[in-house]
Amino acid sequence: MTKLALVLLVWGLSLPLQGLARNITVGFPENQEPYVIFEEGKGRGVAFETMEHAFKKCQWDAKYRAMPSARTIERLRSGALDAGGLIPAAALPGFFESERFFQPENCLVTLAENNIHIEKMEHLKGRRVVSFKNAQYILDKSQLDEIRKVADYQEMQGVEKRLKLLVNKRVDVMLTERNILIYHSQRLGFGDAKKYNFSCILNSTKMGIVFAKKQDRDDFNRCLK
Repeated sequence: MTKLALVLLVWGLSLPLQGLARNITVGFPENQEPYVIFEEGKGRGVAFETMEHAFKKCQWDAKYRAMPSARTIERLRSGALDAGGLIPAAALPGFFESERFFQPENCLVTLAENNIHIEKMEHLKGRRVVSFKNAQYILDKSQLDEIRKVADYQEMQGVEKRLKLLVNKRVDVMLTERNILIYHSQRLGFGDAKKYNFSCILNSTKMGIVFAKKQDRDDFNRCLK
């Protein structure tokens, strides 16, 4: 085989792969550590690695953008993003959800020193509770309705802002994902899991990736396997 023929053969074999390659911009809510962590431009964490593995298998070049969850939803609706990772599908009717691969463990968290134990919803009566934004898309509706009914309930963007409220005793209970709280508590120097009581009695929605295009969703699901 001549050198020219060999070059043409290699070029021809590469055409299908080049045809499949594409860029995709993926937004996801910030403060998802340790599930999605970006340091020095590199991502890690179990949810990130699951997404990245599927994108590479699809031969997609994924560009990630971390931002507040409300902005992620807004930019998906505007067409500025192709997909949103760890975004509940209920927040984006008309979009296309992938197979679900991430199960958050959302809990009602109190300071251990306060000796408050939340074993059932009634124990929240009169308590000051702070939660993440858009909890209605992630938590069981009946449970969230009960919390709103019996507690002094508010939602706030920013896990570290909410955590400071709890540690400074400006709220009694923080509704949050267990491992995310532990990560940020240690990062801020507040302490490890022993500092808190965790009541993980909440039902939470399992999540995947929401895509603007059905074909992208279908391709991602195939690559996820």
